[in-house]
Formats: sequence, structure tokens, C-alpha cells
Amino acid sequence: MTTTPKGKNHLSLVRKKRGLGQKQIAVLLGHQTSNQISRYERGVKLPSFETALKLGIIYQLPAHVLFYGFYENCLDKLENNKQSISAKEDSMRQAVGRSDFDEEFCTFTEKLKPIRVPESDLTKARHHIADLINSRTKKMNYSLPLQ
Repeated sequence: MTTTPKGKNHLSLVRKKRGLGQKQIAVLLGHQTSNQISRYERGVKLPSFETALKLGIIYQLPAHVLFYGFYENCLDKLENNKQSISAKEDSMRQAVGRSDFDEEFCTFTEKLKPIRVPESDLTKARHHIADLINSRTKKMNYSLPLQ
């Protein structure tokens, strides 16, 4: 469990709408008391990843919906990091002062793009794998003792 800022959540609201008590949730999660459930609901403490998933299962809602404040905080941080990386790339581009910068270096967004493999290459690879499987199967059949 972490001790970073937690943010708002829907735990208490959803639990009450489902007609469940804190003690019931605590028992389902394997806690001895409902103290931890109260801390989660008040946003004082974030549950572990496993517990957050269990809460999602119990309440039949995804964890990012239950912990919307923390989720929004994560989105903001990722956006800030993305902007910071873009700014660093721009400053590198200016510092290098070369037009071939983009050809020499790629951005993180380019690295995240899926690689497109031509269908003809995929077909060749499939045939090659099938040939390997066939040759290995033949070798295995020859090496098996006769019964």
C-alpha cells in the first residue's frame, strides 16, 4: 500500500447503493476489521492493486471508476510527462540544428506505434514455421523407438 495523495473515490457511495456494510466488505477482502475499508472510502489510504481489483469485482465496476480521483491524477501526470518529453525533443531538435534530426532519432509516440508487416512477409514466415514444425516432427518420429 502506498502513502501518496489519494484523491476522491466512489467506494462509500457504491457500497451503500449495493446495500453492503463496511464489515461485509472487510470480511470479503479478508480484513479483520472495517478500519481499512473506512480509510479506503475516506481517501486516506489507497488499497493495493490486488485489493482494488477485488473491490472492482465486488462492486462490479472497474477500478478506474471506483478511484476516479486517483485515475484523473494519473492522467494529469501522464499528460504533463508527455508534454515534458515533447518539449525536450523540441529543444534537442533546436540544439542539434539539423534537419535530419527526425530521421536519426524517433519520438516516444513513434516507438509506441505498432509495426506494420507486409502480408507477403507474414505469409513467408507462416510457411517457414510450418516447414520447421514438419521437419522437427519427422525427426522426432525417426528417433522414437519402435514398439
